[in-house]
Amino acid sequence: MPPTHFDQTRDLVILGLPVRTSAASAAADIPAHWQRFMQSDLAARAPDADVFAVYCDYESDAAGPYTMVLGVAVAPDAPVPAGLRRVRIPAGEYARFSAQGHPAEVVWKTWAHVNGAWDGRPKRRYIADFERYTRAAMTPTSVAVDVAVGVQ
Repeated sequence: MPPTHFDQTRDLVILGLPVRTSAASAAADIPAHWQRFMQSDLAARAPDADVFAVYCDYESDAAGPYTMVLGVAVAPDAPVPAGLRRVRIPAGEYARFSAQGHPAEVVWKTWAHVNGAWDGRPKRRYIADFERYTRAAMTPTSVAVDVAVGVQ
């Protein structure tokens, strides 16, 4: 699964629902978090917007605790309602891994590759990595997702 590289020329600001998790508890935390997000007002107010899953606040690396924010792109000065969080995906170089299929399989498989077999792991920045889902391509049984990992 070779990545394509791209240069994000400007910061991207996401407003979303946060959860603190780790590699040890992600298999339980993340599906429950997705359910909360899809039932939230934020998801309902932006039914056609791309959905972002942003991984940030890394304590160390992929093995340590981190925060996941599920949300949508907003203006940098958008208000932050109670219970939500604004997170910035910084401009810079990213490695993109594209996948399509059942969400429970392709997303985990892609991250397992990024955190395991991918030879670019030593170049990861661990600032803000993200998944981008096109809402029109999201169903309970199939997604098209780009996993973008910040690299130096």
